[in-house]
Amino acid sequence: ASARYIRIVSQSFSDFNNAEERIKFTLGAYNGGVGHIQDAQILARKAGRNHQLWHEVAPYILHLSEPQYYRDPDVRHGYMRGSETEAYVRLIIERWNQYRGYARNHSAGSTPSPAKKSLQDGEYRSIVKPAEEWVPENRQN
Repeated sequence: ASARYIRIVSQSFSDFNNAEERIKFTLGAYNGGVGHIQDAQILARKAGRNHQLWHEVAPYILHLSEPQYYRDPDVRHGYMRGSETEAYVRLIIERWNQYRGYARNHSAGSTPSPAKKSLQDGEYRSIVKPAEEWVPENRQN
């Protein structure tokens, strides 16, 4: 069901030429709703920003929690707690980039590193960080 919904959401950004930007907007719309992302795009365009670049639209996603933005006559979907959506997209893209970097450094055909035994209890542990460890410590909400 989620994959089908993502495919439907992605169609809202089918006019994007840049696949990575389309992915960012699709993730944002999956999390925060297509209408809210489109509202932020409208605000970005009104401010002279490129409405197809996530880093140009993300500030307006954050602004949709402020009355002067969500009450703009061109905004159709109102208030949005944009900090959640901005963080959702940022963290997924950071993780994706980490995986891509790992894949580049460990080319196909190479032998993967074996799991390492924990020094404390002798169990095998994954070397993949849990999501909580990917959140920057100096991040402000």
